[in-house]
Amino acid sequence: MLGGCLQFTAFTTFWAISTKIIDLGGMNTWTVLILLSLCSIVQFLGSSSVTGQVFATAVRNFPAQKGRVVGLIKGWVGLCGGMYTQIFIGFVPVDLDDQQDPLWLYFCLVAAICCISATFVPSQFIEVHDAPAVTGSGAFEANVQRRVHFGYGILLCMGVTVVGSALLEHVVSRAVLTGFAVLIIIIWASPLILAWEGLDVEEVGGGNKGGIVLDVPLIGEEVGGTKLVSVSLTISEMVRTLDFWLFLWPCLVLIGGGIGLTTNIAQMFGSIYSSGNVVAMTFFSATQSLSRVGAGGLCDVLRRRGLSGAIVVLGGLVFMLVGYVCFVMNTETYLFVGVVFCGVGFGSAWPVMVVVVAELFGEAHLGGNYMVYDGVASAVGALLFGKFIPEEIYDAHTEEGETDCYGKECFQLTYWIVVGLVLSAMVSIAILIKRIH
Repeated sequence: MLGGCLQFTAFTTFWAISTKIIDLGGMNTWTVLILLSLCSIVQFLGSSSVTGQVFATAVRNFPAQKGRVVGLIKGWVGLCGGMYTQIFIGFVPVDLDDQQDPLWLYFCLVAAICCISATFVPSQFIEVHDAPAVTGSGAFEANVQRRVHFGYGILLCMGVTVVGSALLEHVVSRAVLTGFAVLIIIIWASPLILAWEGLDVEEVGGGNKGGIVLDVPLIGEEVGGTKLVSVSLTISEMVRTLDFWLFLWPCLVLIGGGIGLTTNIAQMFGSIYSSGNVVAMTFFSATQSLSRVGAGGLCDVLRRRGLSGAIVVLGGLVFMLVGYVCFVMNTETYLFVGVVFCGVGFGSAWPVMVVVVAELFGEAHLGGNYMVYDGVASAVGALLFGKFIPEEIYDAHTEEGETDCYGKECFQLTYWIVVGLVLSAMVSIAILIKRIH
């Protein structure tokens, strides 16, 4: 609730300043910049509050099914940008071809309304349970499984609707776009169905169905009444461990590789005289959303076999590596293929970070511990992969007096540098996997 209120305040302030409802005309440029930066910090704090608590709650309430549940939630997160955008386009009569249209400024107001709607009311009904015994029962497993499958169906409907609306927004009437926006809101609210008791099944024969092992113990858990290792680390304790750094670097590379792609995709396609960046970005969004869902479920599959979810990160790095190798080819076809592969790798990082941080450092401080990974990987990844590396190389190959670069040299070295960084991250995660097992 607090996080939603902070985000609402930040986005509303952005909107009020940009539309001059709050007139800053008498202030100098640096004062305005500082004020807007403070709004950004408030928005980030709100987002972090929501993110940390949501995933800590999911892990604690579903300890044996956390991969699937976290993956499902992360799938929704992956679609949120598209959802907000298509809701805005449906209800605000903005000129889609004119980015200078002043009505675009009202996107911040729509985002503010969405944030408060999606957080304030639901927060009144969510409870946190510390690993209740029932979570290991066959009935609980079946009930979670049924709801997760429903959630996958709802997520798929949302993905199809958002992508369809985005692809058709220039060829259909405004009434149709408004219809898409209404449909998106309805689908957005439909997970309320998952609270329906009619989805429950009763315990059959007691215990786990068919003797299925619902949760394989890893670090910090008990086997035969014997505690393996007591792990419940705070942030300060966590950062002093080797495992923290071994896992942080692969996460930073995976997330940074994806952010670097999304930040520079227009210039990447433009450098080879292609305008396919918008369609490619749509494919990236859909791919990384599906990858989030799949990676979360795969963590549970591996856990049942006594394996760590860190293996999924290794797989994600392989996809990221293949994606950037495709970029090296520097043709339109290979760029599209690379975007899809990078989408799979980027999306896989998000649910696995939650699961592996819980495995390595315990669940007592999971909210804060996870946000260290989320925040550091996103911030450093954005600066390193999204700005410093590509910007220097792009500017170095731009003709004097020009603002755009054309030719394979514009990004070629950037692609090779990222390939090298991905390979180093693969070594790091391989060492961590060995240490865990």
